[in-house]
Amino acid sequence: MFATPLIMAATSGHLDIATMLLNSGKADINLTADDGKTALHEASGFGRTACVALLINRGADINKSSLPGKATPLFQASTEGHAECVALLVKGGAVVDKADLEGSTPAMMATQGGHHACLAQLIKAGADVNRTTFDGTTCAFIASQNGASQCLIMLIEAGADVNLSPSWEELSGMGEGMGGTCALVACQNGHPACLVLLALAGADLNTDKHNCTTAMKAAVAGNLLCLRYLDSAGVDLLVSKQGYSALNLATALGHETCVVFLKLVYLRHKKGLINEERQAGLGEQVLRDARVTVPFDFGKSKSHHKSDHDKCKQPDL
Repeated sequence: MFATPLIMAATSGHLDIATMLLNSGKADINLTADDGKTALHEASGFGRTACVALLINRGADINKSSLPGKATPLFQASTEGHAECVALLVKGGAVVDKADLEGSTPAMMATQGGHHACLAQLIKAGADVNRTTFDGTTCAFIASQNGASQCLIMLIEAGADVNLSPSWEELSGMGEGMGGTCALVACQNGHPACLVLLALAGADLNTDKHNCTTAMKAAVAGNLLCLRYLDSAGVDLLVSKQGYSALNLATALGHETCVVFLKLVYLRHKKGLINEERQAGLGEQVLRDARVTVPFDFGKSKSHHKSDHDKCKQPDL
């Protein structure tokens, strides 16, 4: 692959060589390699903080997009989790929400990798936490999908709408039961701490996307803790959609602990017994076990994220 000496120096973090090349007056600071990346792209992606500072000070194009992905240096630094580089790029005038070819922003990439220090810098710089990719995916959805609880807290505190739903199921023809809301994907991928955080922020836990409920998602994944929390939050785990329920899905897939629990829920419901776990602070236990600490007033002022019909009452921890 073609790369200039300056790009090679920046990639390796050789500040002295990069300085010498720039001082010679012969190095084109914005010349790209075959992949369309400049020296600043590479320095940002590899976390070469000193080189990033040098290139910015010498006038590198801070918002130049690579080819073919259209990634900026800020996008590269955010993807790889280099918070110091992110801070330098933002201070140097990088466009915070400039997206790549798929509509993904630096904030989305920081969230994808669980790089909460980078995300904090981007939010502070004004990143749009409700920006969507071309298929409608949000930062909050990505955090819920990947179990990035610390990132999810930051996003919610910054005003993320936890009930936005991506449209990629329809666009990709993946059919029923795929994807959905933040709450659905948290259950699908087995992230109970994220599920608790979403509930505190007013997420609709009774959401029904493509005839698939949160309970059904958790049952398919075999995630008992998600089922227990949904139950403690007042979600009806026994709802049936097109002949399927959480119980028969868990049974069919051999998730025995989920089957036993759901049968107990059925018996409790049938006999009109009280759900003791609702009073036992299960959400607090889930967060504590996951070592997730939330701000004192977390979720208290997030009522504007609830759906208009307020399907799910915001639970207490």
